[in-house]
Amino acid sequence: MVTKLALQNAKNKSYRVLVSAIISMAAVVLPLCDSLLAANYPLNIFNIEGTGNDNRIRFAYPGIEYRVRIGAEGGTYPFSWQLQQAPPGMSIEAATGRITWVPPAAYDTAHTVTVSVRDKEGNVSSKSYSILITTSTDRFLFIDAAATGTKTGSIAQPFASLSEIWDSDHGGKIIYFRSGTYTIPHKNNIIRHASKTNIFSTNPKSYLGYPGETVIIDEECDPSIPDGGDGAGNYPGYLLNLFGGVHGVYFENLIFDNIYYYGLSSYGSNYLTVLNCRFRNAYTSDLSENQSYINYMVGSSSGHFIADNTFGGEESSISGGSNFAAILTYTFYNGVIEDNIITGLPNSGIFLKSGIACVFVRHNRLFSVHGSAINLYAGDRGANGVEACFNLMKDCPAPIYLLNDVGNNINQYIYRNTVVNTTADGPIIRGISSGYFSNVIFSNNVFHNVLADVGTIGTNSFSRHRCLFSYISVDEYNSVTFYDNLEGDNLVDSNGHLLNAADIGKYGWQTGTEEYTSESMPPASPGNLTVK
Repeated sequence: MVTKLALQNAKNKSYRVLVSAIISMAAVVLPLCDSLLAANYPLNIFNIEGTGNDNRIRFAYPGIEYRVRIGAEGGTYPFSWQLQQAPPGMSIEAATGRITWVPPAAYDTAHTVTVSVRDKEGNVSSKSYSILITTSTDRFLFIDAAATGTKTGSIAQPFASLSEIWDSDHGGKIIYFRSGTYTIPHKNNIIRHASKTNIFSTNPKSYLGYPGETVIIDEECDPSIPDGGDGAGNYPGYLLNLFGGVHGVYFENLIFDNIYYYGLSSYGSNYLTVLNCRFRNAYTSDLSENQSYINYMVGSSSGHFIADNTFGGEESSISGGSNFAAILTYTFYNGVIEDNIITGLPNSGIFLKSGIACVFVRHNRLFSVHGSAINLYAGDRGANGVEACFNLMKDCPAPIYLLNDVGNNINQYIYRNTVVNTTADGPIIRGISSGYFSNVIFSNNVFHNVLADVGTIGTNSFSRHRCLFSYISVDEYNSVTFYDNLEGDNLVDSNGHLLNAADIGKYGWQTGTEEYTSESMPPASPGNLTVK
């Protein structure tokens, strides 16, 4: 058994390792924390300041519900959120940081908001920002598929399609889509047989579905048309791409449908936010071309927030091949992937692939993902600093997959997850002789399967701790720490809930009431605020 002090010493050592590794990766990273008792990384609200003056969070339209989510990186999850200063009627959901507010009719006025988050250890981060209420078409545009007549982009005279505004200068604006189905302008830029539409600095930055209305962004994939169906090598599946230098792009309350190979893609652009969207129906292939609903190509990027989304699930199909993921990342730093539901993907759910640092994968639910549910893959650029915690993975053959390839896979903190398989499947830790593992810690997880300890440590394949190991040397095996996990085949029910109530709040993805004590909550809100 590893002592708590030994675990803390391992964490402290990892800070020094991370410094040199991050410098060599030239990443934008969090400062490191000095305290042995503190979280692996400092608590920090990250999605307000970094996205710039066009940040959707900073603007509201009178009478339309303002609904945003504030994100925090680092800290010790779970968190408690509170509004310290806010206009009347604004509320925040204490466990998630979701803010809702119906702005008053008065416009061209600004309101100050101060939001704070406190983690389980009592660390606090606070940020203040200003919200401008405005009806100006210099900030807000409206699109309604049924619109006719005069079109100015105002709420009373909306445009009818994205094509009507795409080639004009509407840089940084916020679009509200009214109920309907919309297509992305076809720009004939070629990438792997798919037509690609870039978001440039002259295009809107924020794309919002009107609250309470169903908005479908149809990428028009038609699998019945072969590759090159337009006669010029362009398959009729569109790719919306954030190319280098366009930062702070924001998607919320949209359904992305009929995707070919790729949905949203980012290359060297920071602070992409995707909130409360649904991704469904895709056509893919068996080719290893990083096909995914959300894709981060090689090209350093940081500050991303992907939360509250649904990938796959009912009324969704993936056809044509097996190589498709929900979220796939290269050179991805300081990102948060939280509270997403991923169902029925043929390959990976969350695939952190090569060049990864300071990424937080929290409280996601993954069901029947046929490849790896959460894949931590070092690749040729390495992976240094990932927290995967409070996730539920059920009926996934490779629920957690760690692979060191030609890069180093170090400083991985995998804790408070619940893995449920009725077969012998379990987390997989796989090494290749050219790389190594270092400071990989599994703690307070629930591993529910029937996998027995078999094989000799250091051989091609063996199992320990309800996990499978392959191509791991004895030294590498000793670099993987297992501390205070629950391992067995009678631990949870069919929903992944612990059978022993005394274990709730100590092991696995379920939070206990004792984790939200009065000592861990921020100070009380001012009297004119409500906390859900």
